[in-house]
Amino acid sequence: MKRTVFILIGMALCLVLADKVQAQRCLPGMKGLRLTAGMADGFHSASRRNELGYHFGLSMDSYTKGCSKWVFGAEYLQKYHPYKDTRLPMSQFTAEGGYYYNFLSDANK
Repeated sequence: MKRTVFILIGMALCLVLADKVQAQRCLPGMKGLRLTAGMADGFHSASRRNELGYHFGLSMDSYTKGCSKWVFGAEYLQKYHPYKDTRLPMSQFTAEGGYYYNFLSDANK
């Protein structure tokens, strides 16, 4: 019950405090920075405190003509795997780079 009330109050505050809506445009040369973070093995609780993993990521988007974009980024993942009576930490670094070609789009944008 408390969770539902908290969510409803948060939604109401978002509606009351928002005075205008802005949409992201795909303008050539526009750049964006994306920061992500989260739990890798579910939600945090006191009973699972030593079992959870986490991840962090950072990427940069650069839009080109036609609303296509270049993406460059990196991510770090930390997980724990059980082994007998202990747990083994596993770290993973990932890099990404790519070109997203926009071929299906609304002509009225």
